[in-house]
Amino acid sequence: MLNRLALPLWIFLCFPLGAALAQSPDDNRSLGDIAREAREQKRLHPQDASPNAAHIRELIADLSGANDVAEYRGQMAELLRHEDFDGLEHAADSARARKGRFPGGVWKLYTFYDAISQPPGAGQASEAGWNAHISLLKRWITHTPQSSTARVALAQAYSNHGGKARGKGYADTVSDEGWQKYGEGADMAFATLKEVPNRDPYWYFAMMLLALEQGWDKSRTKALLEESISFEPDFYHVYRQYANYLEPRWYGAPGEAEAFANAISQRLGGEEGAFVYFEIATVLYCGLCDNPVSPSDLPWPKIKEGYAALEHLYGTSQLKMNRFALLAARFGDKSAARDIFALIGDRWDPEVWRDRRKFDLAKNWAEN
Repeated sequence: MLNRLALPLWIFLCFPLGAALAQSPDDNRSLGDIAREAREQKRLHPQDASPNAAHIRELIADLSGANDVAEYRGQMAELLRHEDFDGLEHAADSARARKGRFPGGVWKLYTFYDAISQPPGAGQASEAGWNAHISLLKRWITHTPQSSTARVALAQAYSNHGGKARGKGYADTVSDEGWQKYGEGADMAFATLKEVPNRDPYWYFAMMLLALEQGWDKSRTKALLEESISFEPDFYHVYRQYANYLEPRWYGAPGEAEAFANAISQRLGGEEGAFVYFEIATVLYCGLCDNPVSPSDLPWPKIKEGYAALEHLYGTSQLKMNRFALLAARFGDKSAARDIFALIGDRWDPEVWRDRRKFDLAKNWAEN
């Protein structure tokens, strides 16, 4: 359970295929418009649905927000809202086969599941909204009984729904009903994941979340990690979640998560290992984490090297720049902080800072 610990201020300072392909640069239609037009053409001209329908879906999957996380999420949510389950299957297959990433290194497959495993506006969604979303995912399974993708999405929705019932507060603020629904969500997620006929990298991430939610012992969780590495060593989202599991506020001893960061970085090697090192640092030294900064745990020069590797391998993003800015402030590197804040400008990320005041404090420190 998470212990409430107030953080001192220094922490924050230190369609028809031919028409789609012919789209001109002056065509302002979104990919969602293209998807809707393709569905309408299929409805009006069912005789033309094959063989071009699959190609249309593949085109949508290939083009949907290739360099824009928000656009891609919107496209996947749009496909689900219209119950285009075949289109979702094609999008997931494309993300898995191509191992696509967005700027900043986030896997497209990770974003795919994150987009469809919760209703729109999940934070404010009602109980009825969650139930309707879960029913929609169940219809997907009915439509495609052997779909692994649909089952993984449903499992994650169960887990997310349980987390919504628990809330984001500290353990002593959670109601008995909240704990019950949290546990039920985790149990249903686990049962659903066990039924998945064909695993993908996200399956291991979803299971790693359950390792924390269900309180797995370390040996069982480590075995899951090793299986994940054998399956897809570059799906770094699993490493972030495993590092979180090892934090002292959960199931690890002091220093265990940092030791894992060093071990997995060396195991992966090269720039990919350095990139993963940075990613784990952003988990351990995030804005609301209890861990104090200690250069002997994760040395700042290695974290900076990891961010440089991220930029070189995958480019960067507003999210990753904000995370690097937070770390630069926490480690007291005013020069690095000044440079990154200059690139960020006023585009602070609430996911990183949670509070605009904390962003402004760190930015003013770096600039003065």
